[in-house]
Amino acid sequence: MHRNVQLNDLNSTVVVAELNWGTPLPPSLPTPDLILAADCVYFEPAFPLLVQTLCDLVDAGTGDAKETEVLFCYKRRRKADKRFFGMLRKAFTWDE
Repeated sequence: MHRNVQLNDLNSTVVVAELNWGTPLPPSLPTPDLILAADCVYFEPAFPLLVQTLCDLVDAGTGDAKETEVLFCYKRRRKADKRFFGMLRKAFTWDE
């Protein structure tokens, strides 16, 4: 990812960071404008950690003029997917 940022001359506007779901956010991480999540709903025990991390990332902008947009794409595969979105609905609203 770092290489893609360099190749596209985006060093001044894009930050690449590794996040472990459920751990505190690095203090150096800026409030994101956009979170793009793709195919993250695959390991049911990690659902609460993913939801918490998404909440932390969005709440990082509290008091800031910024609003973080989350784009989430996935393929419906199992009943567990429905449970994940039930958990997510407690903290987020969305349009399909």
